[in-house]
Amino acid sequence: MIVALGIFLGSFYSCKKSEFEPQNSSPTNATVSEQSLNIDESLYVMSHQLESKPDALLRNAMLEMTDLMKNMDEDGYKELFALLHGKYYLEGYVGLKDLLYPNMSPLYAKAEVNPELKGKFRDAFYRLFDANRYPNLNAILQRHQVARRSNTQPDFMNSADVYFYMPYPEDDNGNPFTDSDNPTYVPAVTEANEGYGWKEDNNGEWQRVVTNDDYGSSHATIIVEPNTPQNLSAAEAGGAIGGDPTNDIDHALLDSLRRRQCRNLENGTLRRSVFLGHLQVRKQFDKWLSLTGNGGGSEMYFGSVWTRSHIMQDPNNPRDVDVYQFDTSFLIYLPRKEINQMRKDFRNNGCYHLTKFRWVGAVWLPDWKCKQEEVLFAIWEDDNTVEKITHEATLGLSTDSTSTYNFTASVSIQNNSKDPIIRDLKISNTAFVNLNAIDQGCGCLNGQGVFNNICWPIWDGGTDVAYTMPVRYLSN
Repeated sequence: MIVALGIFLGSFYSCKKSEFEPQNSSPTNATVSEQSLNIDESLYVMSHQLESKPDALLRNAMLEMTDLMKNMDEDGYKELFALLHGKYYLEGYVGLKDLLYPNMSPLYAKAEVNPELKGKFRDAFYRLFDANRYPNLNAILQRHQVARRSNTQPDFMNSADVYFYMPYPEDDNGNPFTDSDNPTYVPAVTEANEGYGWKEDNNGEWQRVVTNDDYGSSHATIIVEPNTPQNLSAAEAGGAIGGDPTNDIDHALLDSLRRRQCRNLENGTLRRSVFLGHLQVRKQFDKWLSLTGNGGGSEMYFGSVWTRSHIMQDPNNPRDVDVYQFDTSFLIYLPRKEINQMRKDFRNNGCYHLTKFRWVGAVWLPDWKCKQEEVLFAIWEDDNTVEKITHEATLGLSTDSTSTYNFTASVSIQNNSKDPIIRDLKISNTAFVNLNAIDQGCGCLNGQGVFNNICWPIWDGGTDVAYTMPVRYLSN
């Protein structure tokens, strides 16, 4: 975690005199070259005064930081660029305070920064910074500590720092951007999938451009956004892109495996675990720009409800239960670059020729008996928001091997998200076993490791999130 120290930056130096009128100013001295009817022009006007409302303060601080970056010298930019390609975070994030306190930042130990560049950004920043010109940025820098992240927006608004974010380190053809490329700076002033950015042309003039994911994947782009170290460190990656897709489901092998093992599940010799195998996400669930810490990659959660162990504590007296939390849940973080690769793979190749997916190999449901009982598999995207989504289902369960459900589990689980629930899959034991042995219209993918002897069918192949569900029998 980054230790955010309180600092006060006064008018140490005067920066270049403003070339734009305060009442109608964009964040840089830009020649307007592009416009979009979908973008609110007023959000890109600096107020030139200290704002009292947290959201206005953050928005203006991002505009002010973007304006300052227009005059950043070459060595300072090269130091920033090197840190953006470090390995401390899962994506290319660098905090302004990391750059201002390079000897205290943990990012340098995980990045290849030329020792001669260390501190160059700080030196240039102090030459350019003027607290009177940038009052909201100054207010951000004076914050003494980063408050603990909570689910309430005001906590984030009052604790966020300035971060630089490079969502795409390379273009669509796999060519890495370099520190010789002229960067486009994009201030995150709202929640949106496109926004204005500023790029210096070959004549030294700053041009305004419309940016989005497609732009970022073809131009070196740096988003200036509010964020916190806790927010960035909350997600953990799993698995890797790639694999060996085929379309040959071995129905006989699956059926033999299913029938041979079932008798050992009920006597406790074995337990059957369902895994999240392959994963392909074809939608950016977080916005291109975010003023509330909900930008960047997608925090994908996978949960399941299998309450049989709780209900069967007294098998002679089964009872209905209410369920308010998942029995199993885990997080998979997907960077914007990876999702962009996946959506283009699906768009260009279709289901039966997928090449870009994540092999996860995580336990989604650890112990599913062969008796007729229903479970819930859930997928959602987590947000730092007060808005809620509710997973609801009524699951039928039984105490014997008949198909008659004699008690139920009523599920009502809330999570924080601005997006609708991606998937609530309520399914019976028999339906799952049968469907997991047939082509569901999108082919199948060979598993990896212990799952590589079977081509597992793709579930929800035509939706925003497609996946496979390998099964493994484990000894108790």
